[in-house]
Amino acid sequence: MRNNLFNYLTISLLSIYFGYSQENELRLDSIEIIEISTSDLNRIYQQMKIDKGNYQIQLGFGTLAEIERLKERYTTLFEQDSIFYKKHPLKISFNSPTYRLRLEQFKTRLETEKASKRLRPYFKGIMILEPGKNN
Repeated sequence: MRNNLFNYLTISLLSIYFGYSQENELRLDSIEIIEISTSDLNRIYQQMKIDKGNYQIQLGFGTLAEIERLKERYTTLFEQDSIFYKKHPLKISFNSPTYRLRLEQFKTRLETEKASKRLRPYFKGIMILEPGKNN
């Protein structure tokens, strides 16, 4: 008897809930339409890419003096290759207790792998960082 009463009560409450939820309809005239220009969309897209990030190559980590030596080695190594250097800027970041030297703005994993292979003989502690993961 108690079990049947519980079942009837549950079914009636669910039918009231579903019946009420069908009353509210979504209408297109209730949605505010915002006009956005193409330049605004482009700016939003560029900001999204910046927020998401790109692939990075970490050339090494250590004390600030060690990072400065790595940076000097990189700049002397690629002085003749100005296109590569300008396209992928260096960044020194600090995450306690170490500094990190990274090359940024690689669009694809393949591009990052090619650059990593090219740099590996000169930098032993090289590591590829994926967007949004280990930044």
